Amino acid sequence: MKRAFFLLTCLWVLCNLCMAQDIYTAGCSLYDVFVKSDPLAVEVEHLGKLAVYPNPTRESIVVDGIGEGDGIHVYDMGGRLVRSATAGPDRKIDVRSLPAGLYWVRCGNEGVPFVKE
Repeated sequence: MKRAFFLLTCLWVLCNLCMAQDIYTAGCSLYDVFVKSDPLAVEVEHLGKLAVYPNPTRESIVVDGIGEGDGIHVYDMGGRLVRSATAGPDRKIDVRSLPAGLYWVRCGNEGVPFVKE
């Protein structure tokens, strides 16, 4: 329950900051992202074609909606680039070394959030 509350609080703060400053991230606004929560998981839906799973994750993520050779960029909630890779045939990126938290994956003009446990 604490984890779900923490994640919802992070998303609430991020949404309010972006609305106040009219910031758009990765070509789509945070208005495009809807978050549903229960005590055991956080499910994130995106209105575009980009998707990340499993979410939440501990080891790696698979990015759907991109092709082999496309760039994958992972940002922390401070906007710092923490991981960058080129998509292989499996479109997977290793996130084991990242600390637990909320991150943003950007590929081309789209972005989606994911949770690293």
